[in-house]
Amino acid sequence: ATVANTNASINLNNVELDGAIAGTTNYTMTLTGDNKLNDSVGRAQATMNGGSLIIATNSFADANASLTANSGAINLAADNAIANYNINELTSNANAVYTIDFDATNKTTDKIVTTAISSGTVTLDALNLTGDFANWDANTKVQIIQNGNSNSTLQLALSDAIIAQIQGSEYVIGTIDGTRTDETIAAITAWDKNCQTTVVADETIYGKIGLATTVTTNDSLGMNESR
Repeated sequence: ATVANTNASINLNNVELDGAIAGTTNYTMTLTGDNKLNDSVGRAQATMNGGSLIIATNSFADANASLTANSGAINLAADNAIANYNINELTSNANAVYTIDFDATNKTTDKIVTTAISSGTVTLDALNLTGDFANWDANTKVQIIQNGNSNSTLQLALSDAIIAQIQGSEYVIGTIDGTRTDETIAAITAWDKNCQTTVVADETIYGKIGLATTVTTNDSLGMNESR
């Protein structure tokens, strides 16, 4: 299908759209109910109000496309495959929640890649998780949002559901050596010193998975020291 009328408006309610929509002009798209977009929707200026949405990696990749997610559930994990989802411009309300594929062992994930100025909050609600976090350390970060415009402020948040999923366990991420050396001056001259070594128990450092920053604020998940 091709959209050429600037006044065109497409309303999708409980629709699976197989073909691509081309266009020579921007047009309005309203998403309600449960929808699945299997291809590009061209220059759509889409607004999602509730329901659920499954998209292809290129659904909103057009240089004029935009998606405003006011509420509802966006599932990027329906294909069970790690991929980059190219969304030219994304405005996301915290009430819209997202599910993504996440391979913890190989430290890879579905990524939301934006080009134009994007803003708001991508609230992670669930990970389609493979592997585990056992090999993560304090420096591990996996980027989920890639903001292509320096003025973009799009960032992650965590729902109660995903906090329960990923923060139920602590992981050992390091130790602090218990050996300490204290130097005391034993004579008048600074050259005469008595070095005394004290050994105490090593301190274990624990971590939990949480928000982290790779490039822009809270664009990643990472291992954060918990105690």
